[in-house]
Amino acid sequence: MAALYALVIGAGAVALTTDGLPDRARVNGVVAPTSETLERAQSKFCQGKDPQPLVTCATSEDRGSSVYVWGDSHARHLTPGLAGALPKQNVKIIYTSACVPLWGVSELPYARSRTSRRECAERNMAALGFLKALPPVPVIIVARWKNYLTTPELQRVGREGLKDVTRQLERSGHPVTVIGNVIEPGPEVIDCLRSPDTPLTPRARCQPFGSAAQASLEANAALKALGPVFFDPTPVFCTPECRVADGQTMLFRDGHHLTDEGSRLLAQALVRAAPLLAGGQAGGAGR
Repeated sequence: MAALYALVIGAGAVALTTDGLPDRARVNGVVAPTSETLERAQSKFCQGKDPQPLVTCATSEDRGSSVYVWGDSHARHLTPGLAGALPKQNVKIIYTSACVPLWGVSELPYARSRTSRRECAERNMAALGFLKALPPVPVIIVARWKNYLTTPELQRVGREGLKDVTRQLERSGHPVTVIGNVIEPGPEVIDCLRSPDTPLTPRARCQPFGSAAQASLEANAALKALGPVFFDPTPVFCTPECRVADGQTMLFRDGHHLTDEGSRLLAQALVRAAPLLAGGQAGGAGR
């Protein structure tokens, strides 16, 4: 029987179990591809071009309305799901890996001496200015929050920063949704499953949902105070047991990025909770 853990965050509990792991290193009947292969495959959803250099991926060129997604690589892994869940919209991704959409536009501290972080901050300032100047358009803000909001104080500063950024965008007429951290399985699950089950590389080491999941839940608990703009992805993958696969179909391509199927599950739940993304009636993202 799989080991079961209970994580109590605020008033809720999430069960973290190993039952969501496939028995063999197979996905849909074939040997699981590497996480790098899956990342390259997701590029096929970037079919459009955009004259704005901040937009690193656009799903189409010939659709009248747009949805902007601003964040780190967790913005990019939403592309397959949003392309399917919003077939009438052009989904435009503004992302830079390991660049939280708070540096430079909030009080969240960053190492200004590091070129990559300074460039991230400058890009965020440009992105915020660009989005505020647009006609009203849905904006999704998403990141691997657990990596940036690592202490109670940073969680407070990050939450207040997101409140301010959200207010600025809303004053420009944009409906905003902030997506929480996916509940991370932690290990490089697919690559771990590809290796042989031997005494030196036991399959047991591939068990997901440990400290990374705990940190994900803590970050989401802090961001729930954002109110109705916040969308918590926890129920998508933890019902209540957290899972890394749906049968033999992997939902994560590595320790924290989603496969196409995982992205679809998250995007479908998001559009149900925030119908304004698809041109529906207002209702608030929080669920």
